[in-house]
Amino acid sequence: MIGADRTDSPSDSTGHGDYGIPQLSYWWNRRLRALDPRTQMEALFTSVHGGDALRRRVIEVIAEAASLTFSGKVDLHVMMFAFTDYEVAEALIDAATRHSSINVRIIADWSQRNHARNQQVGRLAGLGLPNLRIRYKKDQPYLWDATAGQLRWSYRVSRGLLHHKTLAVLVNGRPRRLICGSFNWTATAARSYENILLLAADDPGSCELMARMELEFEALWSDGFATLSPAEAHLHYRAILEEYNRDPTISPGAIAGIAAAGSEPLQILHAEDWPPGDESSQLDRVDPPALNLDHPVAIAFNSRSPEQSAGRCGHAKSNHTQMFSRCTPSGGRKRVRLTLTNLALDTISRVAPGETMKVAMYGLSTRTPEYGALLAAARRGVRLFVLLDGMVGVDVCASLTRARHLESLAIEVRTTSKTMHQKYIVCPQSGTVLTGTANMSTDASSRHLEHRIRVLGDEMLAAQFCEDFDTIWARVLPEPVKWDLNSRREVSEEESEVLCPPSTNNESP
Repeated sequence: MIGADRTDSPSDSTGHGDYGIPQLSYWWNRRLRALDPRTQMEALFTSVHGGDALRRRVIEVIAEAASLTFSGKVDLHVMMFAFTDYEVAEALIDAATRHSSINVRIIADWSQRNHARNQQVGRLAGLGLPNLRIRYKKDQPYLWDATAGQLRWSYRVSRGLLHHKTLAVLVNGRPRRLICGSFNWTATAARSYENILLLAADDPGSCELMARMELEFEALWSDGFATLSPAEAHLHYRAILEEYNRDPTISPGAIAGIAAAGSEPLQILHAEDWPPGDESSQLDRVDPPALNLDHPVAIAFNSRSPEQSAGRCGHAKSNHTQMFSRCTPSGGRKRVRLTLTNLALDTISRVAPGETMKVAMYGLSTRTPEYGALLAAARRGVRLFVLLDGMVGVDVCASLTRARHLESLAIEVRTTSKTMHQKYIVCPQSGTVLTGTANMSTDASSRHLEHRIRVLGDEMLAAQFCEDFDTIWARVLPEPVKWDLNSRREVSEEESEVLCPPSTNNESP
């Protein structure tokens, strides 16, 4: 139900939520992890550890990468939607300037080109360091504002956001570390409910996931239709402006800008780390074999170049050719593409009647298959607890609460006044976690560059996510839901995530 945060203090938690949700202490969680050496994934949450702990861990991993230069060539690969954190930028600069054997590469969203509002990517690009390189996700997000006589940025016109938030460390082409999650490198993120997931190469279950993330990075970096260097991005912007100057009435969808950038091939991942079903074995197959998604770790992607009419499940060929046998609510199997939506539907369908499913979702649209699957799960007897952002989630909160009352379903919904930016599902009984960057929205599944990670049978990781969920749940006081939606926000979930939309006023000529 709609509620207000009781406190922002990480230490404020009760032993149980109002509906009997068990809450593990961080101390006990760490003890359990120490007893299970197979568990190598670790999650950090602003609700439990504080926002500064997440940014400190990012800086620590960058420093750790710098200390590995004695082992050989080190590559730091970043994909980041929003980046305004000065200290993280300084850590990257320090690593690049002190160690010539480190190569830092950053793929940023187009909106990060704006040098105002403390944007760090443009500052890094301006340093001209040979081992610190930048590329921007190619986009055409502009309308022509006839009154002002200039371009105006528009979320709805954009060809899609680069929504990944990852930091990968490779040593001699072999993945060593990966940080991913909902956490942008911004001050706003540090004040919101966020998470990061840390993966290490000594966890066998993480190796394929890390390799697939690296292949996605390399494919985007190498494709001049998908990403642009800073100089090419400037030419692209000028070309867009010239097309509007020639015809101010032209449809934004007809604006092309520059057709493509120069090719910058990147192939770093060691051959021994290529996942099953890589390009060399799968590219020419008409009918790729279905993957066994009872495997403990899986990752799905969505990717879309500006010229493409719809997204596909990954930019790297080895990612967008993945197939798997999806569980259906009736207990059957269906052979499908490994997409963001199919991975979520498979996860929801696995939850048995009587079990608990906890959903923390910044953007959840009633128009998505995932929403229908959540309702279907509740109708077959799954206990459903849902945390939503208090600004973005008003409509869906009312819809879920209405369904609860009309159908007597075991659904409890609460919303936060503090931004709840996470995107995960956790099932404590089975030790299942589904997390990543993707909201449950049509834009996430078809328009933006996103990923979802699913981990099966990891009780320790699930306990960490439950601790975060229960901590936030305990802070939110339930209130009677008002179904008057006249004051709802007329923006999409991802649109409200654009923390610093680019201004054209300070665009250099």
